[in-house]
Amino acid sequence: MPIVVASNDQEFHQKLSGFLAARGYRVAVIEDFDELRHRLGKTPPSVVIVDQSLQGGDITPQIGILRKLFTGPLVIVTSMYDSVDYIVSLEMGADDFVSKSISLRELLARLRVLIRRSASPSPTSPIPLKIYEVDGWTLIYETRELVNPHRAKVVLTPAERHLLSLLMANVGVLIERQRVHVEIMHTPFNGISRGVDNLVSRLRSIVRKLGGEMKAEPGRGLGYVFYGFTMKGEAENHPQPASFNDFVVHR
Repeated sequence: MPIVVASNDQEFHQKLSGFLAARGYRVAVIEDFDELRHRLGKTPPSVVIVDQSLQGGDITPQIGILRKLFTGPLVIVTSMYDSVDYIVSLEMGADDFVSKSISLRELLARLRVLIRRSASPSPTSPIPLKIYEVDGWTLIYETRELVNPHRAKVVLTPAERHLLSLLMANVGVLIERQRVHVEIMHTPFNGISRGVDNLVSRLRSIVRKLGGEMKAEPGRGLGYVFYGFTMKGEAENHPQPASFNDFVVHR
């Protein structure tokens, strides 16, 4: 299983790549952002681990660029852990944000969780797709595709897919911040983090790009209650494309 580690911190990436290789993973180390972009555009790996200070700068503003090239698990590692950077990284599209001081065993466990969540069944797998349907909108869990009633679709990140599946499976039920933090962000809710709010905001923006509105309301300050979707404006009268793949919305 190929993993890309993008970091100029030789001590860190040598230690990490050696640890992963000893456990059967194929690891490619990249020390240049342009090379990373080229690698992702050519042959996407299973997981990408990016140093926040790649090439001496802050990589956070570039997460959106990486997301256009790669929709799989994306983990940001940092030597200076900051809660604001954590929130911004998740908002920009990262699936996890961890300190380099984390134990390698814990980092591997977190990677395995992300890999399991993002994995699609093989063509010969008899396991049926998990499909969530609400108000004509469809979320295909394994492929991470969100499809509107007119068959326009977009591929979500693993974190976006996980939260939306929770909401669509629990219409009218409060989904608590604590649950989202533990299951998706892998950390307990500290009472002030806006990571969940930012993730919901990203989903709202994605739904709007598909011509609709996501009805998710704050529930007593504890989390969110999802009530469904609506189509708005011209999208309500948009002609249905000839085939499922004819209308793809690019993020």
